[in-house]
Amino acid sequence: MAETEDLHLTCYTHEIQDGLNASPKLNAGTGQGGDLTAAGWGSFVVFDNIVKEGLNEDSKTLGKFSGWGVVTSIGGIPAGGAQMSGQFDFGEGSEYNGSSIAVTGTVSVPGVGPPPPWERIIVGGTGKFRGCKGYAIAQPAAQARPLSWHFQEATLSIYCMVFTVDKRIFQSVRHLVESKHYNSDTTGIVGSLTK
Repeated sequence: MAETEDLHLTCYTHEIQDGLNASPKLNAGTGQGGDLTAAGWGSFVVFDNIVKEGLNEDSKTLGKFSGWGVVTSIGGIPAGGAQMSGQFDFGEGSEYNGSSIAVTGTVSVPGVGPPPPWERIIVGGTGKFRGCKGYAIAQPAAQARPLSWHFQEATLSIYCMVFTVDKRIFQSVRHLVESKHYNSDTTGIVGSLTK
């Protein structure tokens, strides 16, 4: 039987929506010029935000949160937000250095589209989060100046279950590979189990 471990993380994404240092960028569609609230159906946004331990800009940097989003509602951001896919990459400032968590779901611009909190799916992870499943809840924590958020998707609480592979199952699969009695499906399974 696989063991599970529940983990709760809270961190802050620092997002700047305007100026030369804007961390989300509207690359295609309506709302060009930095006004994410005007992003219409089919608009495409990429983002690369700093993740910190706290709200203050001088708080410890833990890594980054980067990815992309597409406005999938015909009425634009106000009608349904954007479907996004992103990855938290933890760096040297974090105890999870070299590990990542991938999330997907719907988010919006605070005060415009669907109200926070926004719940997203944790689809997996790498390193210490290998095999991770669960959900992430995000909401605005503070607005530093117009169009700049100290974590637009602020207090991110991640709950996940990390599965430990049963050693007997792992040994059985490894035996199949070592004796070359496998097909492409089996090697895919082994690839996901091997550390």
